[in-house]
Amino acid sequence: MKNLFTVPGTLHYTGNVKTGESRIETIIYDNESISRDEVASIDDVSTDKDPGSVIWINITGIDDIDTVGETGRKFNIHPLVLEDILNVGQRPKLETGESSIFAVMKMASINEEKTIEFEQVSFYLENNILITFQERPGDVFDIVRSRIEKNRGIIRGMKADYLFYCLTDVLTDNYFTILEDIDRRIDESENIITEDISQASIDNIYILKRNTVNLKKYVWPLRDIAQLMRRNEAGVLSRDLTPYINDLYDHTVQLINTVESMKEQISALRDIYLTYQSNRMNEIMKVLTIIATIFIPLTFIAGIYGMNFEFMPELSYRWAYPAVWGIMIIVMGGMIMYFRKKKWF
Repeated sequence: MKNLFTVPGTLHYTGNVKTGESRIETIIYDNESISRDEVASIDDVSTDKDPGSVIWINITGIDDIDTVGETGRKFNIHPLVLEDILNVGQRPKLETGESSIFAVMKMASINEEKTIEFEQVSFYLENNILITFQERPGDVFDIVRSRIEKNRGIIRGMKADYLFYCLTDVLTDNYFTILEDIDRRIDESENIITEDISQASIDNIYILKRNTVNLKKYVWPLRDIAQLMRRNEAGVLSRDLTPYINDLYDHTVQLINTVESMKEQISALRDIYLTYQSNRMNEIMKVLTIIATIFIPLTFIAGIYGMNFEFMPELSYRWAYPAVWGIMIIVMGGMIMYFRKKKWF
């Protein structure tokens, strides 16, 4: 948790992921060439390339505060921006400067417990340099790396702002993959509930509910980010990106609608479970009530002949005991037939 009493701009990592040392990967490309390297220090990153080249610097492991601080000094990143990069509890947002864009987003993944984990990914775009900061190794950007290396599409002929759009788009599309998994599990839960109920299926419903709540928290701001990119008030993004950003905005709206729809599905699923449990309890209570009702007259008869009075003529009859049993059976059978006639069971 961030210390509220620290001086603004103080670099302090608030996350729990410990990598020990940052990994710095650079991809420098233009329409004609590409180089991809891993460097030991941010000072080893060369920015003296052709002015038309795009430089993508990906830093993994922001618990290494020294590397983040050195990156800020080398590329003249404001200390408050660096502070936001290290504060992993940030709400997704986008801020623009005179010639730069800073964005914070969340990358989602599903762990072994079937819950969604969120990793903060920060973007700093200025001129033709894009710097991304990640908490841990592994991301969803390999599809973009592949497009760059194999020169697919128009990415090699565009500037760093298009790269920023591509990474943002991939992060957004990854949410659809998460939602597909949730949708599949919702269908499975519906089938299980209609057939049989267990504690595991109930736990799954609550996991799904928690996942959608967390998704909503991070998906809603994506629409605001896309809207700010559409406005492009500072003019940092090229006008050529307008159709792509409009498409990104449409994706965020679709994401929000899908999450809301799934929340309603899960709520309905929970209601089905509660109704099922209530009906099941009613059935159990009905059976117990019928059994108790049948035994009321039998208990009455047994109670009479269980009294220890000396002068009870039936006690001396030879066939008194079988007669009492016969009466009990007739009473029980008659009550059962009556209950069946009333369709109470």
